[in-house]
This record gives sequence, structure tokens and C-alpha cells, in this order.
Amino acid sequence: AYPLPDKTIFLSSDHENALSLTPGDNDAAKLMPIGQGWQLTLSSNQVRTNQQQVLVNNKPAENTQILALGDKISVGRDKSTFLLLKVEEVLH
Repeated sequence: AYPLPDKTIFLSSDHENALSLTPGDNDAAKLMPIGQGWQLTLSSNQVRTNQQQVLVNNKPAENTQILALGDKISVGRDKSTFLLLKVEEVLH
């Protein structure tokens, strides 16, 4: 589990660095907070080629797609998978 900060998060298929707060060369998409939810924006090269196979709920992701709790984001052939869920209390 990874608590989503009120900042943009970059997603990639790199298992060692699948989530990052800074953009990288291998980013597939980014998650941006909007209002009470999140927007998935494909990186510029993904919009054209979808090389890293960004999926939302097992369907090809759409650029600037609005996400809901329970949505599953998969990136890459080896499927780095992220599930959006609500955490009521952060434990340390």
C-alpha cells in the first residue's frame, strides 16, 4: 500500500521504481489529484504507442481518464498493478 499524496505521481513498469514523485524517462503515465479524485494521464509517447500497455480495469487506458476507488491500473507486460482504495487511518 502506498498513500497517495496531494502531488502528481509517476507510474512505470520498472518494478524497482514503479512509483515516483519525479518524472523519469520510462514513465508510462501519471496520476494527478483533481478535486476528490484522481486523473490518469498517459505520457506523451504512450498516447501514440501504448508500448507499456497501460490498462485500467483490464481495458486500454484513455488519456486523461478519471479514476474511481476500486479501479485497477496495470502497467507493462509483467503487470505492475496498482489498486486505488481509500485508507481511513495511516499507520506508522
